[in-house]
Amino acid sequence: MKQILIDLSHPIRNGMPLFPGTPALQISQLNDLKENGFREKQITLTTHVGTHLDAPAHILEDGKFLDRLPLSQFYGRALALNVQAFKGKTIPPQIFDSIVDPESLDFILFHTNYAKLWGSEEYWKDFPTLSPEAAGRIIKMNLKGIGFDVATVDPMDSSEYLIHKKILSAGLIIIENLTNLDKILNQRFILSVFPLNIHEADGFPVRAVAMVENR
Repeated sequence: MKQILIDLSHPIRNGMPLFPGTPALQISQLNDLKENGFREKQITLTTHVGTHLDAPAHILEDGKFLDRLPLSQFYGRALALNVQAFKGKTIPPQIFDSIVDPESLDFILFHTNYAKLWGSEEYWKDFPTLSPEAAGRIIKMNLKGIGFDVATVDPMDSSEYLIHKKILSAGLIIIENLTNLDKILNQRFILSVFPLNIHEADGFPVRAVAMVENR
C-alpha cells in the first residue's frame, strides 16, 4: 500500500485573510542572496493566523499551552465528516450516529465547504457551528482534537466562546481554517498537526497533513 499526503493548510503569505481585528501579518526580505550571500525572511504574525491550533490556554485561565501538551496530541487517526447541509445552523449530535468504531478515532474534522470561500467576505458568515449537545458528545468520545475548515468553532458574533470552552476544557485541541477536506471525506486517515515548540504558545499555525492509504 502506498501513502498519499494531502495538504490541509492554507499558505501563509502577505495579504492573507485574517480574523477581523487581527494585526496585519508581515513577511519581509531581511537578507538577499546577491547582497548578503544568503536569503533570510523576517515574519511577524499572531498565534492564530491561517490554519492553526487553539490550545486550552487560548481561552482557559488554567488551560495548558501547546508546549505543555504531549507530542502524541498532534498526531492520530482521523475522519472527516460532511456538514455542508448545516450552513447557518448548528450541527446536531446525530451527525455522529453513522460513525463506525468511533472509539478508534483521535480526531474528527468537519467539512463545511467554506474553504472555497477563503479570501471572500462570505467566509465569515453563516458557517455551521457545533451545538452544545454535539460538543458534549465529542467530549465523551475521548478524542485528541477536532478541526473545521472555518475561522472559529463559535459563531462570529460570540463573546462567550461557549463551544471553545467546552471543547478545550476537556483537554482537546481545536484546528481552524483547514482546507482540502473534500478530498478525504468519509474515509479514515492519519492526521499530523505539529506546531513549532514555542514557550507558552496559546496557539500557532500548523502544516496540517492527511496521510491516506492508496490501495
